[in-house]
Amino acid sequence: MASVKEERQKLERKVLGNLMFVQLLKKNFYVKKWKLMYLCLYIVMQVIYLENDNVLLENKQKELKGTLNNLLQSRENFVNAYEVIVCDWCFYYLIFMLPHKPW
Repeated sequence: MASVKEERQKLERKVLGNLMFVQLLKKNFYVKKWKLMYLCLYIVMQVIYLENDNVLLENKQKELKGTLNNLLQSRENFVNAYEVIVCDWCFYYLIFMLPHKPW
């Protein structure tokens, strides 16, 4: 009888060990599942953040292009106005000042 009792206890320990192992696997599965869900959520949040950042950068790039075009236009207007003023001054000098200069 002792051997049957021992065999039964061994079998019970084996079954109990298997049950505990299954429970441990389930627990690890849920932990891994939560970690995986957390990582997926984190990646999705990063993608959304990068998309928003990309939109902001595109808007800033458009704004900077507009500012640069305005600066170039202002420079061109300044150069044109300066040329007109210099040419007017040159004509003034040629017409009014040169004939009156004593050589």
